[in-house]
Parts: sequence; structure tokens; C-alpha cells
Amino acid sequence: MTRRGSADMLAFLVCLSVLLGAAVGFRGAVGALKIYLRKLPIESDLRLQSLPHQTDTWVRLTDKVEKAEMLEELGTQNYITRFWVRRHDQGNPAAPVLEMHAAYYTGMIDTVPHVPERCLVGGGFTIATGTRSLPLHIDLSGWTPEPDSPGVYSRPSYATRDAVQPDGTVRKVGVRARVRLPRGIEDLALRATQFMEPQTGRTMWAGYFFIANGGIAHSAEDVRRLAFDLRADYAYYMKIQFSGRYESAEALAADAQSLLNELLPDLLLCVPDWVEVERGEYPPDNPRRRQAGADNRG
Repeated sequence: MTRRGSADMLAFLVCLSVLLGAAVGFRGAVGALKIYLRKLPIESDLRLQSLPHQTDTWVRLTDKVEKAEMLEELGTQNYITRFWVRRHDQGNPAAPVLEMHAAYYTGMIDTVPHVPERCLVGGGFTIATGTRSLPLHIDLSGWTPEPDSPGVYSRPSYATRDAVQPDGTVRKVGVRARVRLPRGIEDLALRATQFMEPQTGRTMWAGYFFIANGGIAHSAEDVRRLAFDLRADYAYYMKIQFSGRYESAEALAADAQSLLNELLPDLLLCVPDWVEVERGEYPPDNPRRRQAGADNRG
């Protein structure tokens, strides 16, 4: 081997040693800082199709079943599109109908959530007004602050609920003894936009927010920051969207707030309890549970 060849080989070996050392150091730093680069999927025992058909003041009119091509676009089978009317407005054709769409996603770090600004425009609507953020006030009088989890409120749940299985059958399942609100619930807001049908000139309002990894998110960017926190083993988010032919964004937000105050505990049973996830108590194969056991043995 020539002197130049020996020098090139030495330089290659030095670079290789540096790269291997950096890789080992990076893995060690990731472990020490409890950073999780691969997100695991996580589900709840209840799917969105199992939501009750009525609340104290709202009644289900019908559910919309998406076609196969739309389901492929939606990217999840765990969804519900339900039309609601106030109980005292049943039979009144002039009463406003509130459409609620909720979809659950998990384990996907690069998915962009489907939002009305993309979906409705793709379906032929045009944006009639700029997006606004309207507060949704959740009544916390029946909820208890948790001393060990700052910013989290909880309340008792029921013992069992009918749950729709993936094959469409229904069975009663035990649910969590308590249901917890996501962190940031005091700042909950509806991201609302008015849309217009060019052919008819009719308008509608649509607004949404997300629940992601136990917190509230108001935009797709917020979802990425919450659901894909490098300190989290798991990632999930649920989009909750309301729409209808309302006169104003305020009217849509008022009805959305009314229904949410009655339905939110049931919606939250369809997502994992993030406090339990962070403690390693759920799901059964939670890596934090294994790590806690190893630490105790050590």
C-alpha cells in the first residue's frame, strides 16, 4: 500500500471511530434524557361509534357512514359523524342541526390532520371568511382538581358502557372509575371558518380542536408539538369538529359548547387516560412500567 493509501485508510478509520462514538453517545444521551424517537400506537377500550345517542338536552338524528374511498382518505376506522338537534326542537324542520365529526389517530408521527380548510375546499367549497378562534367554556363545577396532576380535573365515571367492536358487534365493557379532562381545558377554543357553496351561494360554519396526548391543541401545528413530544412513548390525537348552517360563528360555538358540556366525559372515555399512561399504569405493556420495575430491582 502506498503512503497516500495508508493515509487515506487512517483518515477513514478515524472518521469511522468518530461516527461510532457519536452514535453510542447519542443513544446514551437519548436514554438518559428519556427521549422516545419511535412512537407506539395506543387505543382506548371504547371506540367513537359507542357514544350515547342522547344527552340531557341533545338528541341524535342520524349517523353518516363514510364510503370506502372517503375512509381511505380519512385514514382511520375509529370515527363518528353524527347529526344532533336540541331535544325541544325535535320535529322542527327549521331548527339548526349540529354536525359533529370526531376521528381518532394513533402512532403516526407524520400525518397531517384532516381539517375543514383542506377537506371542505377539496370538496368544492370556498372560504368565505377568515378563521376565528372562539372560546368554549367547559363547566368545571362538577369536576375535581387532582392534587397530584396540576391542571387536570376528574370526575366519577359509570361502571359499564355499550361498546361497538371493530366487527360491528356491541358488548358491555367496564370503563375507568374516573374520567379526566385534558390539560389546558380552561383555554379550549373552536377554530371556526365560514365556507360557501359556489353553485348555490349557501354558507356554513365549521370549527374544530384537537385532544392530543392528554392536552388541548387548536391547530395541526399544535398537534405535532403535543402528540409528538420527544419525551412520550406513545402518540395519539382526536380531532373534534362541529359544523352547520349557522348564522354566525358565535351561534355555532354556542351549540358546540352546549353539546360538549354534556358529551365530553363520554368522548374522553374514547381516548387513553394520559395520567395513567405517564404513570406507566396503562396500557399493560407500557415501557414505563417495565422501566419502573427494573429501577426497583436495581
